[in-house]
Amino acid sequence: MACAFFVLAERARDAIDVCVRYLDDWPLALLIAQHLRAERGAASAEESSAELRRVLMDDLLPLAKRTGDPWLASLAHWHVGEHELAARSVAPPYHEESSGV
Repeated sequence: MACAFFVLAERARDAIDVCVRYLDDWPLALLIAQHLRAERGAASAEESSAELRRVLMDDLLPLAKRTGDPWLASLAHWHVGEHELAARSVAPPYHEESSGV
């Protein structure tokens, strides 16, 4: 419920933090970050992209490391434009430096 109120109040960063830290729902956090980027358009694209990158690199990538999920690491790298690291994350042998797995 708190997440919805933050979205309605246009406080996406707080909504994302609630999703990741309290609900353990990274897909919802990613959806909110992508929606924010699409909704704001060119006006604040840089800020929206920075928020999406923060979710991916600060929340999703450490989760991939903790759970040993190379596909999740690949998803995070791919969405921030690190396509080579994304491919190396899922190609055996799994590279610890690229995915944290």
